[in-house]
Amino acid sequence: MCVLVKKQIYYSVPLRRFFLLSVLSFGLYDMYWLFKNWECVRDNEKIKINPLLRAIFAPIFSYSLFKRVNLSLKEIEYRALIPPVILFIVYFSSVVFTNISDGIFPLPSISFLPLLYVQKQINIVHQKSDIEKVDYPVTWPQKILIAMGLIGWFGRKSQWTKSLLY
Repeated sequence: MCVLVKKQIYYSVPLRRFFLLSVLSFGLYDMYWLFKNWECVRDNEKIKINPLLRAIFAPIFSYSLFKRVNLSLKEIEYRALIPPVILFIVYFSSVVFTNISDGIFPLPSISFLPLLYVQKQINIVHQKSDIEKVDYPVTWPQKILIAMGLIGWFGRKSQWTKSLLY
């Protein structure tokens, strides 16, 4: 359940934490972040959606979340530099590219970059709307995602190294 503090609209985390968790977890945190945002949308808008399925099928449902955040920005008379459709195209393309090129590159997906931008927008919405800042601590599920991501990092690196040597 989303923590509601003076109508917490979306799941808000500091950009630095989002970046570190996303990279260290090898992108697994992205799904957690999407799940938490869809959970907030469901709770605040009182709509019947499944946040878990929306997080799992993020490339399909991400545009809807990006558009909602953009509308929230417009409500506070703030203009986003990058339209939601462009964020969607970049996100969708990077997810597809990562899945197609699996094992070719030793780096994680760059699909977190559009999500990082959306997190920046969410933070602006909360700041301009005078929503009390909630400092979410790093939770056990997030620590597990980091551990799994680090295993993925080392597994990917060794797989990439073997492909170069043989």
